[in-house]
Amino acid sequence: MTRSESLRLLHVVSLSLLVTTGLLAVGCDSGGSNGGGGNLSGAVTATVDGGEAAGALAVNFTYTTGDGACSEVAFTEDFDVPGDREFDPEVISVRCDADANEWDEVEVTFNPNDSAGGLTLTLTSGGGEIASASSPTDNGNLVATAGSVNDGS
Repeated sequence: MTRSESLRLLHVVSLSLLVTTGLLAVGCDSGGSNGGGGNLSGAVTATVDGGEAAGALAVNFTYTTGDGACSEVAFTEDFDVPGDREFDPEVISVRCDADANEWDEVEVTFNPNDSAGGLTLTLTSGGGEIASASSPTDNGNLVATAGSVNDGS
């Protein structure tokens, strides 16, 4: 192997490693938009604790389809804290062109009836925690989001 061939091979390998590292850093690997975490699919359990409160709990599943992102508001219901609720995307009527369990992003919002401090909203799926929120938004809601919508990477 000549010196120029060795340098060319070194450049190709270096460029390949650089591109692969860049794609992994932005979450575009062979596992899809979720980075292959393995627990961002199926049912999601929302737990709110840290005090007592009443309010409404809502979940929104977002799917990436051939036509772009498609969202489904799966559930909105009254909710008492402390407590937990499992949201199963298979029981909703998914209008998106996607498998209900293969969501890319889930967002759960707890909207307390009255101002309630010290609460934590935790999301679990596939046996592990996927997101949590303990700081209320400007309007007093707790919002936890897991995953991300595939931008075509």
